[in-house]
Amino acid sequence: LRYSSPAEQPEHAPDYLRVQGALTFEDLQWVQTASSAKLVFVDWVSFGICPSKLLFFSFSMNNDQEGPFAVRKMVEIETPLDELKEAVGVINEARMNDSDAERYLRPFIPVVRPLEESSSAGDILLLSPTAPLHNVPLHAVPVGSQILIERNPVVYVPSHAALVSCLQRLAAPEPKAEAPTTWKAAVFGAYEDASSD
Repeated sequence: LRYSSPAEQPEHAPDYLRVQGALTFEDLQWVQTASSAKLVFVDWVSFGICPSKLLFFSFSMNNDQEGPFAVRKMVEIETPLDELKEAVGVINEARMNDSDAERYLRPFIPVVRPLEESSSAGDILLLSPTAPLHNVPLHAVPVGSQILIERNPVVYVPSHAALVSCLQRLAAPEPKAEAPTTWKAAVFGAYEDASSD
């Protein structure tokens, strides 16, 4: 839920409904407890005006003798945003189940290429694509010699703040409820096959 100002928040709203500021190191460290596999939070942000570009951001947790620490990476995507938007338009019109569908995804290789350095095979990637990338199946884009979904499990989230909010709600669904000792999830999907087969 979003409120246009803090004054619009319900007076006794649970923490997960309150307006959140920027995610903290502790928020993301807490989310990492949901998985025994390493989580990598990935985001893209557009910047500049002539020409507009994309910035790639990743964040993950690691440990050493002194305890947990954050691993961050920021990379400027070399492809101008206007070219990526044009490539997105072609994807929207193309049938991605055609034998040559891979060519429609080639322009997005630079968008996911930074994952080669900021993640390892098997890490769970939490992707929060910015507006121009919303309709792009980034999980099907090649990274090195594999497509991304073959290299890593992928989760799309509208924002990392929304993910934290959902997990907070799961952790304490009712006021004064006891927090669960294990994480549970349900995955839902809808697929409409328009083919005549």
